[in-house]
Amino acid sequence: MLLGQVAKRMAYALRDTDTIGRLGGDEFLLMVPKVTSNAKLVVIAEKLIEVLTQPIDIESHQLHITPSIGICCFPEHGEDAETLMRNADTAMYHAKSCGRNNYKFFVDKLNAEVDKRFQIETALRYAESQNELEIVFQPIVSSDTLEVVSVEALLRWHSAALGDVSPGEFIPIAEESGTIVPIGEWVLRESCHQIMKVRSAGHLELGLAVNLSPRQFRQPDLVKVVAEILEETRLPPAALKLEITESSLMNNVTDVISTLQQLVALGVNLSIDDFGTGYSSLAYLKDFPVHTLKIDRSFVRDLGHDSRCEGIVRTIIALAKTLGLSALAEGVETQYQQNQLTELGCEYFQGFYFHRPMPLAQLSSVLSQERTNVLSMANHGKTAKAKKSG
Repeated sequence: MLLGQVAKRMAYALRDTDTIGRLGGDEFLLMVPKVTSNAKLVVIAEKLIEVLTQPIDIESHQLHITPSIGICCFPEHGEDAETLMRNADTAMYHAKSCGRNNYKFFVDKLNAEVDKRFQIETALRYAESQNELEIVFQPIVSSDTLEVVSVEALLRWHSAALGDVSPGEFIPIAEESGTIVPIGEWVLRESCHQIMKVRSAGHLELGLAVNLSPRQFRQPDLVKVVAEILEETRLPPAALKLEITESSLMNNVTDVISTLQQLVALGVNLSIDDFGTGYSSLAYLKDFPVHTLKIDRSFVRDLGHDSRCEGIVRTIIALAKTLGLSALAEGVETQYQQNQLTELGCEYFQGFYFHRPMPLAQLSSVLSQERTNVLSMANHGKTAKAKKSG
């Protein structure tokens, strides 16, 4: 019914000489003949956006859509139907990636970007089966003792075809294509298995933080999957902290709160990741059963350079304390940042100043060395006390 209304609106907005048809799904193709300038195409695109962004009433529901329009021209962008349609499609996806509700003209450089994106998306589908994925762990330290109390699992991809691909490049593509769901499940299961090995070696208090992507968080079977992984790996639920981005929590808030409550009922901890960069409502924040606010690295980076960032960090830490939550600062890279955060009352640090992400073997070595140092200090204290008593 919605597509029918959309088609009617577009047909109403077009000229008698224009031809429009539905390609499938929610995609339409428009052929506009005898246009002498790009400016006239812009007028048509803006008119379509105007009519399509008006609310659509269907069976007492008021629906809103956001059109994305890709434009290419004959013959400069192709001399046959297949090439023209492919280039228009490329421009449309560029419009979507730029925030939707807009239009973009095709340019040649988009082809290279789309080709690279297609290569990444295709290779990523086989990355797990080809054993190309790796989990590294970045330690999180206590501000009081500077000892490692937990680690965050981070995904790395060593592609046989593409080389090392950065998370900033492949994660958004995985999110949009849907491959982030099975990959995210693999990360959760594998990191729980690996941390259980470390805990079994004597580091019984080590916690694990795993990020849930927005798409993964919206999966209806999320709670079931987490419960099954905890049972399979035997990781105590209290040792697991699931990190959820701030923006993920602000869609369908009622359902979000229900999902969070079910996760907490399993015994796991919850953290709001990148806090301060989204659009959290304080009215909802008090209802989210979370345990930690994770201060985004962009605020930590500018400590000492921008007084406004210090004010934001101070406010987030104060907010966390008011709500009975802990505050964790990520991206700590200098002694100055550590001192400032300590002074402001931040409880946990994560960043290159303390530890870089590392594979499991190196993590085990760091933890063992740290424990040896603590035991050495304790024994030294006992010896000194004994001498004093003598």
